[in-house]
Amino acid sequence: STPTAPRYTTDAVIDALGSDTVTLTHPPIAALKWPQMKMDFQLPPRAQLPRDLEAGDRVQIEFEMQDGDLPRITRLQPLAPEVGK
Repeated sequence: STPTAPRYTTDAVIDALGSDTVTLTHPPIAALKWPQMKMDFQLPPRAQLPRDLEAGDRVQIEFEMQDGDLPRITRLQPLAPEVGK
């Protein structure tokens, strides 16, 4: 059996939503030595996604790296809007 890839969790903001990818801006991710950046992730199957996601939404994602492909989101959940916005 293949060992499961390590999974990482971060908060992010949706910049753009495609049919099978999403562009997110996330804060630095220390475990991957990533700075804050805007990048594309592969979405999980539509059935696993919350409805009515749109650009500007704050979300929390769990993802795993894939060799030669975009990081793949394994879980995505909306976060409550920041108070005062």
